[in-house]
Amino acid sequence: MARAVGLDIGARSIKVVELGGSTKAPRIQRMAIRQIPPPPPVEQVEGEEAYDPDQLLVDLIDGVFSELQLPKDDVCASVDSGVTIIREI
Repeated sequence: MARAVGLDIGARSIKVVELGGSTKAPRIQRMAIRQIPPPPPVEQVEGEEAYDPDQLLVDLIDGVFSELQLPKDDVCASVDSGVTIIREI
């Protein structure tokens, strides 16, 4: 079985797991859990970049993938349902 990566984006942490092995006996190859840092105080100093929580999350995920050298072609992601909208059509 080709390697697959699972990515869980939560409200306070992200979890990444890499699966390998066969379809009958999958194995966890590597796993990482990273806490999402809380936002800084509301005060913004003039001349500094504004706090962007989305960019922080992108940098955090990219850092985990680079650190563990995970493949990016077969990634299954899950997102916290508190930040999603589901419609039944």
